[in-house]
Amino acid sequence: MISSADPNEVPKDRHERLLAMRAERRLLSDADVAAAAEEVDHSNLVPLLQEFVHLDRGRPRKLSLRTLLIGLHLCTQFNGGRIILERVTDILLFGISPQAREHLSVPNYPDHDQGFEAGYAVVRRLFHAMRKAIDPSPLPANKRLSRTQATELTASADLEALALREQRLALFTEFVLDASVRPLKDLLAEMSDGSLAVDATPIRAFARGRKTGGPELATDPDAGWYVRDGDHRDPDTALVAEAMQPPKQRRKNERREKKGKKTSLKKKAKYLFGYDAALAVTRDARYDQVLLDDNTPNPNILPALVLGVSLDKPGHRPAYNGLKILRRLGERGYKPGFLAGDLAYNNSEPNDWQLPIRALGYKPVYDYRVDQLGNQAETHGAVMVEGTWYCPSMPQPLIDATKDLYAERIDRETWTRLIEARKPYRLMPKENEDPQGHQRVMCPAEAGKAQCPIKPRSMGRGIQLPLVDPQLKNTQKSRPAL
Repeated sequence: MISSADPNEVPKDRHERLLAMRAERRLLSDADVAAAAEEVDHSNLVPLLQEFVHLDRGRPRKLSLRTLLIGLHLCTQFNGGRIILERVTDILLFGISPQAREHLSVPNYPDHDQGFEAGYAVVRRLFHAMRKAIDPSPLPANKRLSRTQATELTASADLEALALREQRLALFTEFVLDASVRPLKDLLAEMSDGSLAVDATPIRAFARGRKTGGPELATDPDAGWYVRDGDHRDPDTALVAEAMQPPKQRRKNERREKKGKKTSLKKKAKYLFGYDAALAVTRDARYDQVLLDDNTPNPNILPALVLGVSLDKPGHRPAYNGLKILRRLGERGYKPGFLAGDLAYNNSEPNDWQLPIRALGYKPVYDYRVDQLGNQAETHGAVMVEGTWYCPSMPQPLIDATKDLYAERIDRETWTRLIEARKPYRLMPKENEDPQGHQRVMCPAEAGKAQCPIKPRSMGRGIQLPLVDPQLKNTQKSRPAL
């Protein structure tokens, strides 16, 4: 079939999209372009990637890698932290001054649909050449591979070359992230104590997922299935969040619901084919009002900022991906603080997560299931209560405070008071942590935080210090009445 349409004619919907983008266009100052160029030169990405985007034969590229990276940086600055190649094209071709375009050797294109499409093709080809140099996968995308082919390609891959690509990808990702938080660097240095939250969120891939264990992989072979049962309710809406219930209790609840409500529909699992994006996020946890009454940003409050990201198959290697981000943050100069993570990190092997993050200087903060609360372990006479080592004679109501809260035996105000009362019983650091995160600790009475007859020197230091009763050890078999 022969079409009589003009081959240079842009489709109507595309034409309208380009018109809308032109209407939103703003001319960036030479100072903004110079600042972006300084960030690009500081990143050292140009010498790292130049050899992979250079053409050895044929016509030379119309756009340099340095110019493309400057366009990406400017796009993050003036496009809400996002990179869209259409916006990058519009900035480089029409959004900066003629002097800046001449300095960056940007070719001149007419400001109409056909001119934009020609420049867009140049940007897109260069970007994909750069993307190929930072792709750490041994499997080709956009084609279906049999599992046999995928196994052979993975087995024959050059692991050193893939590791080098992964390092380039990390540097490029950090370049984009640093560009997005650059306007807030002073506020970040002033108001952040280094505390972070690490979590993963699913991102849908464009490819259609294939059956797990089937003969073929999807056209995005590195993606995987994300499955989530139930809903995403806020855990604060219920005293005991479903996610915190032990597996046995969840099964009991499901059987009870099935018996009591035969006509109720079973909760549907949520399926998604894509990736898990592990994110390291910081914010000013002291305040919630990041906006003023007129909906403008509050200049005195630090908003939530993403400082690190890593992609992987959903549910795969959460500890590995989180630790990779944290190590890179340290190399980039970010100081460690408190670190919050969910059960995916808390249930990792100690040598894979807990010990390495402590060695990096982070102080972990975790959530526990209700069957993991209270006394968790004992060693050398000390008891671990919800992740912290305490004196073995700490009163049972203090040990069971969180268990009692979730069992509705006490209210939140009482729980807060009991948690505060735990502090004098906490074992105190005797020295700094070693490179593996191990640390020697001392008795709270020896540290001057409590009074104990076993430590005569600690007695008589004042009524403000609690008096430890050593006889409580091994006698607190049941929770006494509050």
